[in-house]
Amino acid sequence: MLFKDFFKEVKERKNKLKRSGYTETVPYGVNTVSVFIMGSRYGNIKGYLEDGSLNPVYSKRLAKIINAADEKGMIVLVGCLYWGGSKAKWESWTQKATNKAVANTVLWLEENNFRNVFIDVDNEGMAMRAKGFDPVELVNTAK
Repeated sequence: MLFKDFFKEVKERKNKLKRSGYTETVPYGVNTVSVFIMGSRYGNIKGYLEDGSLNPVYSKRLAKIINAADEKGMIVLVGCLYWGGSKAKWESWTQKATNKAVANTVLWLEENNFRNVFIDVDNEGMAMRAKGFDPVELVNTAK
């Protein structure tokens, strides 16, 4: 996205927010939510299948969240890996499998034309520390 397009998108989102009448959290500065596909701090969400494809049940739920946020003029941080203490991770994954999961996530977001999102490939570098996954490679895979 070009820099000028970014500002146009921000302006459109602000206008959408005003039209929606959303007043609960956004006026207090809460305009972004985080949703992780695999793992979380308080749950064991396994939004990827072992082959790195998105679990259709979770991707359907994620689409609902992204669309609802968009209606409110909000942004969604889509997290790919929340490795930490979550039991939802695939211990069998290698760098290649992890790259595939990230690539599948970006492809799914593009196919659904979600414009109110950005991704976090490895929350706080947890997968890098635990498994040695290269975050630069994950980011490059997402491009």
